[in-house]
Amino acid sequence: MAITVERYLMVVFPVVYHNHITANFIYGTIAFVWVFTFVLICAFSYPFSGVYEGVCYLQAFFPHRALAWFVSVYYNIAYFIVPIFMFMVCYPHMVRVIKRRMKVQPGGSSNQNAKVSKRQMNLTQVMLSVSIAFVVCWAPLNIHYLLNFTGILPHLNMYDMLYRILVYLSLVNSCVNPFLYAYNYDDFKKGFRKILPLPTSRSDQTT
Repeated sequence: MAITVERYLMVVFPVVYHNHITANFIYGTIAFVWVFTFVLICAFSYPFSGVYEGVCYLQAFFPHRALAWFVSVYYNIAYFIVPIFMFMVCYPHMVRVIKRRMKVQPGGSSNQNAKVSKRQMNLTQVMLSVSIAFVVCWAPLNIHYLLNFTGILPHLNMYDMLYRILVYLSLVNSCVNPFLYAYNYDDFKKGFRKILPLPTSRSDQTT
């Protein structure tokens, strides 16, 4: 979600972005997101974890149903609904702004402006595909949490194979993203070719 906001500011408010978003600010934001998320997850995971038939399960045991409801709703809003809302708001607006700039090039070299807009559009499309992958990989697990913790489907649990499969699917999201960048992001391809020279096709040479 932090990357989405950063891309949004870069595309929609380029002057503000270049004047205020420095490398140190980006590094600090990344560190804050990791530390804050780690602390928050530990605060919810440790008190409600336990051992069942010799296996330790995270967030599987709650003293009463109301607390399970709260944790489920919190997780779904903070880690799923809010990111999806940000995706739905930011990316369509970014695409509209870039298309408008590609039609009207105020000042400077039109070819240079067109190239910048094309790169921004390419990056926006890549981030959109990353967002879709996030929804596909994480939606089943979040729905499982909601139905399980709230007791809507009481037969669901965190001990069987279904839950493990959904956890594995959520972890696949981290493995899919590099392939999405490698397949769709032009700048990533160019940087990768510099690190590991590969034979290029004629179509790649002309782009």
